[in-house]
Amino acid sequence: MSKRNKVLHKVVEVVDSATGEIVTQSKSYSIKVNAENFFITYIDSMANFYNLKSAVDMKVLARFCEKAEFNTGKVLLPSPVRNELCEFLKISSQQLTNSIANLKDIGLVTGERGYYQISPQVYWKGTSEARRNILANGGVSMNLTFELSE
Repeated sequence: MSKRNKVLHKVVEVVDSATGEIVTQSKSYSIKVNAENFFITYIDSMANFYNLKSAVDMKVLARFCEKAEFNTGKVLLPSPVRNELCEFLKISSQQLTNSIANLKDIGLVTGERGYYQISPQVYWKGTSEARRNILANGGVSMNLTFELSE
């Protein structure tokens, strides 16, 4: 279990009995808290997950979820990390490239050239507030394809 710093803020408003003025006092302090490694899956947005056709894609996605940065969903994949990932999953570099392309095509991952982000619509590792901020600010884009039959 890893330790993370958590900054807490306490704001107290007190009425000065002599003047009747409201006095605000603020105190911030930092504590270390235990944080388990986790990621959350959002059931309502799972449709893209069912489009995964390859076991390799599922393994790559699971590993991306494990490696994602807390509160950002970013996965940095420089050459040494990419090589470690291929070795860990027992796949070739080309298989990894193909798998990442598949995950991008169905909207589970965005990014390119070693800098990726897992869609917070489906998977998230961090606080709910950080996820809401990313979604509100358009931090991740998803591509949807519709086909009309006549």
